[in-house]
Amino acid sequence: MLIRSKKLFLIILLMVFNKSIFAKQISIKEQQEFFCKLEQYDQCFYTGKCDYKDYVNYTDYFIKITGDINQNAKSLYDKLPKIYEWAGNDELSENFPHYIIYDGTFVSNLAYAYIDLKYKWLSWYKNNTGISYKKPKDIFLKNKGACGVKMFGKYLSLPLPEDADVETCFFNYRINDPWCQPDDKILMKNLFCQSGKECEIKW
Repeated sequence: MLIRSKKLFLIILLMVFNKSIFAKQISIKEQQEFFCKLEQYDQCFYTGKCDYKDYVNYTDYFIKITGDINQNAKSLYDKLPKIYEWAGNDELSENFPHYIIYDGTFVSNLAYAYIDLKYKWLSWYKNNTGISYKKPKDIFLKNKGACGVKMFGKYLSLPLPEDADVETCFFNYRINDPWCQPDDKILMKNLFCQSGKECEIKW
């Protein structure tokens, strides 16, 4: 029994040690890029000026850097083609016309799928760097104009859903008793095409 307990202790110790080593491998530059890409991905939902390939490339980037699996993003990939009411061709391609007509209901569904993934990626970041609402650190080295600064500031301004108390969850996320579920009320309020509408976005 004592030998088994020692083995278990060693396994836990190795897991903690390996996690700290892995965290050190995420360079400041990589962390800055992480938040820059997330900030740019958010803008797709504010402006509507991202094409099909942009959505896929951003998602692929986060799957790769976080070690996530494609299956977790399947909901987003499945919803993506449905947001286009008209895109110039029967089949979506990289060559879009000068304007696109979007279906707002499917845009909203896509946004919720993105938000769910976004907080999974942010949780990964917290767990692998130790940087969080409770343990902030300036990874942008006071470069306030850099891409990603706003997204990083937003990340540090609130605990993630998994760490939020009831009040924080109520005002910023979604309560699904007894769990706090991801949400982005500002993004959904300012979505470029709201549910139930048809939106034409000029490029």
